[in-house]
Amino acid sequence: MNDTGRRTERMGPRISSPASMFEKVLRAFTEGDLHYADVQLDLKRLLKSGAPPQKLLEVLQRWELIEPLPDYAHAGVLRLITEAIELAEAEAEAENADPAPDQIQDAISTAAAAPPMPGHRAAQDTEPAPSPADGARSEEEQIAADNFDYQALSRAYEHARDAASTATARAIAVTADLTAARAALESEQRKNREFHASTFPSRMEMCRGAACAISRSCVTTIRVIPRCF
Repeated sequence: MNDTGRRTERMGPRISSPASMFEKVLRAFTEGDLHYADVQLDLKRLLKSGAPPQKLLEVLQRWELIEPLPDYAHAGVLRLITEAIELAEAEAEAENADPAPDQIQDAISTAAAAPPMPGHRAAQDTEPAPSPADGARSEEEQIAADNFDYQALSRAYEHARDAASTATARAIAVTADLTAARAALESEQRKNREFHASTFPSRMEMCRGAACAISRSCVTTIRVIPRCF
């Protein structure tokens, strides 16, 4: 079976478009192309667009069977999905518990006839503030994500520094080899010059001696030739 078939068996059946987008987000984060803060933003955007949180949870569980997320990322993503599931369940329970239309109309009429309670409108208009525990938990997750990014940058910097040190050492070694080779060449050239300089006078003397011998031989020959006639 080819790799595509194995991947299909490991990841399970074909998933919907929001779940597919979530899987792409997880893959980008695992490969280092996406920061954890962007993972949170993309997940929140998917949930707000109506993506079923239960489907996203299934994608997360299948993905971590192959490539587990870091602890802080697993906790943060799982928390967002769990909160979305709980909210969806609460909304479903509220819809099932809705009173009949007649009861709703009676309640509206009674509420309209009753005088407004002091501070009631202000309480309705005010949204519940996030709890300190949620704020602290989000801050801890952000700190963990920043630490993870810092460690990744530190490893990349150390790798680049080691590579630069290796290249510098190699350049120094090559320069030393070239300097030694140049010194050896200059030494050989100097020895050759000295050798030629030392042997040049003796060769000149030999040439002069040969020239003198030839001259004497020519003079003797010239003197002897007239006697032969």
